[in-house]
Amino acid sequence: MNRISFFSLIISLMVLVSGCGQAATNAGEVKGNTLVIATNPSFNGFPEILEYIQPKLKEQGIDLKIQFVNDIIQPNELVNDKSVDANAFQHIPYMESYNKQHGTQLVAAIKVLAWPSGLYSNRYKNINDIPDGATISIPQDPSNNGRALDFLAQHGFIKLKEGVGLSATKKDIIENKRNFKIVELDQGMSAKSLDDVDLAFILGGYQTAVGLHLKDALLAEDSTSEFIGVITTRADNQNDEKIEKLKTVLHSPDVKKFIETTFEGDIIPVFE
Repeated sequence: MNRISFFSLIISLMVLVSGCGQAATNAGEVKGNTLVIATNPSFNGFPEILEYIQPKLKEQGIDLKIQFVNDIIQPNELVNDKSVDANAFQHIPYMESYNKQHGTQLVAAIKVLAWPSGLYSNRYKNINDIPDGATISIPQDPSNNGRALDFLAQHGFIKLKEGVGLSATKKDIIENKRNFKIVELDQGMSAKSLDDVDLAFILGGYQTAVGLHLKDALLAEDSTSEFIGVITTRADNQNDEKIEKLKTVLHSPDVKKFIETTFEGDIIPVFE
């Protein structure tokens, strides 16, 4: 091999090694600036909000990736096993219930919105018209089951054991003078049960699937409810810089206005 060919080979190898190193660095930079959030495409407000803030986070150097799942178990599994950075679909009591059941340490990193739930009916226009013996459907998952029973107790439909609060189950009903028939359904089926029951406790957001809005509820929660929709992550990730930037963007006046104008009062921002 002549001297010119030898030096050409050395230079080519140096360029190749340098290029590979640069490619690896760039890949690392993209990965380091990517924020993956899992959400459920059902009406909970988060998909629309996340899509709205994607370009805003891009301006902050964050590449937001949205991963859609079709149930309410996978989002927490994905966060816990570090497949995603965070999720956006649940309220705090559901997250706490999940932690208790699965031994996880998920945390509410950012409070974003409230979905006030309420009692709806296709048969009656006034809550005072609900007859004795009426059939009332409520969600069956533990956190929302207790939520519905506590709401019914607060408004005089039933009486619960003292102190059970949001942990109530049907076994905790100690008084049902008007003989209401309380049936438990999957949370997504409550709205679809309206033609089959007298009254349905429908979780906030699900009523829109049947053309109803919060203003159509005969009785409804207010914005002081404990059931706040949050961005959830792992305890070891809650102070990550990307999560902090996400919080800053989400808690902006612009996003607050977006929530208020987009969801017609069915979803309420919980930040100023």
